[in-house]
Amino acid sequence: MLTADTANAGDHAGNRTVKRKKQEKPLFDKRGSPDAGLQHVKGTSSQRSRSSSPPPPYHTAPGAQDPKPSDTIPGPESPTSSVRAAIRAVLYPCIVNETRVIAALQARVRSPFVDGFFKYLGALGTHTAFLLLLPCLFWFDSGSTMEVHGQSVDKNRVYGRSLVLMLAAGVYLSGAAKDYIGLPRPLSPPVVRMSTSASIDVEYGFPSTHTANAVSLSLFTSLFFHRYWADSWSETSQTVIYSVLVTYSILIAISRIVTGMHTLLDVVGGALVGGGIVLIHWFWLMAPMEEWLMSSWTVPLVMIPLCILLISVHPDPEGPCPCFDDSVAFVGVLGGLMIGNWHYAIYSANFFLSAPSFGLLMVFQRITCGISIIVAWRITTKRVCYTILPPLYRVLALPFGRKFFALADKDYKSIPASHVSFAPSVLHLASTEQLRFRLPRYDVDIAAKLIVYCGIGWLAVEFIPYLFYILGI
Repeated sequence: MLTADTANAGDHAGNRTVKRKKQEKPLFDKRGSPDAGLQHVKGTSSQRSRSSSPPPPYHTAPGAQDPKPSDTIPGPESPTSSVRAAIRAVLYPCIVNETRVIAALQARVRSPFVDGFFKYLGALGTHTAFLLLLPCLFWFDSGSTMEVHGQSVDKNRVYGRSLVLMLAAGVYLSGAAKDYIGLPRPLSPPVVRMSTSASIDVEYGFPSTHTANAVSLSLFTSLFFHRYWADSWSETSQTVIYSVLVTYSILIAISRIVTGMHTLLDVVGGALVGGGIVLIHWFWLMAPMEEWLMSSWTVPLVMIPLCILLISVHPDPEGPCPCFDDSVAFVGVLGGLMIGNWHYAIYSANFFLSAPSFGLLMVFQRITCGISIIVAWRITTKRVCYTILPPLYRVLALPFGRKFFALADKDYKSIPASHVSFAPSVLHLASTEQLRFRLPRYDVDIAAKLIVYCGIGWLAVEFIPYLFYILGI
């Protein structure tokens, strides 16, 4: 029972709280200056979250460690390991300082055209775009071959599997760094964030995955083109191609800043990740990897445990950041692609799988048929996984339990039909993206995603090209 003194103490505490709230300054003053009120950002993590961070969009299932809004975007003083805290203490002030600069930049350059251009330009760096475009490297031969371990291999196939490997590495490494360090994006307000993604407010910022992917794609394509394709192109055409690649990576980097999605620190970090991956692959890994895929029976024995290991050691974030989901998807695609390429090289390469020329009708037929198969695989396999995996998880205690995911042996008995029938990760369109974050997250989602995307990688590089040969398209 409360005493009078206790009640009075509570009243005084409440009055002090009201006074503190009245003294807090907004991040913008009445004139819209981005310099006003930034000292407020230097308060506690919970203060920043109450003023600028919305509640997490993920609706976790019962018992899935539903986070408090104050824990979604942690600040440098959040409870964490000493290494995380040390890194965050150094880098977080840079985010605060750049927030002011980006807000001022947006005030100068924003317009309907600029907003729309840079907002949708960012879609070219998403895994949706890569999912739609990368299979074409395995569905349409270039007509030019190169010798790999005594076999003639189409250059598109060599280029495609190296590119997928580097993009997967970029997504995984940048996602792991985001989840480990936990640095926020430019603070909103005063920065206005523009994105087609509904998960933007729970994603961390450093480093920029878009920039890492753009730099990887541009740099590796330039190197590969210069070595294997440039001789058959005129000097003018070569200059145009190099210019387009450089412009693409620069525009992607600029778009991340103009749209308020990343700071310059994030962009530079992403560029270093992407560039480093390309240089390591180009000078040390590419030739041994190609020989390994062409000759060794150990490929599936290495790739399957490696994929499981990469998912298992991926850092857990302090908030429900979806970077882990993207890492699982790309790790799965990489595993299926490597196994499919290995089997193709040993057992299927002797088939003439490509037509000598491609008309518009054949291009349409292949793209329509290929994408349809991938979509059907995605939906069907997900249903099968959601039927088989929960009982297995309860019996075998599979090692994929993580924060913010409901556990099969503790939190749920069955998965609702609305979750089973939902398939956003096929095309991650804006309309389905909103629904994605109203659904709970289950531990079986991780294994299901790995199986689904591993199948997509295999389908794209082996089954679908062989089907084209059978169908005569």
